[in-house]
Amino acid sequence: MNEFENDVIEIIDEDGEKYKVQLIDIITFEDVEYALLLPVDSEEDDDEDDYILMKVKKDGDEYSFETID
Repeated sequence: MNEFENDVIEIIDEDGEKYKVQLIDIITFEDVEYALLLPVDSEEDDDEDDYILMKVKKDGDEYSFETID
């Protein structure tokens, strides 16, 4: 189990807008870590969950997320 699993964090997109997301899990694939995120304050009213997958970048004790090319 990951120490960050199910944490709610705030991310900022390239336009400077802030979003709260739940960190569902961090997985490793081919020596690269990826975060599975779920928006928690979505304004959409539908039954489907829109997950976000982002690359995890670690710099010391700081973590950041990058879009996947």
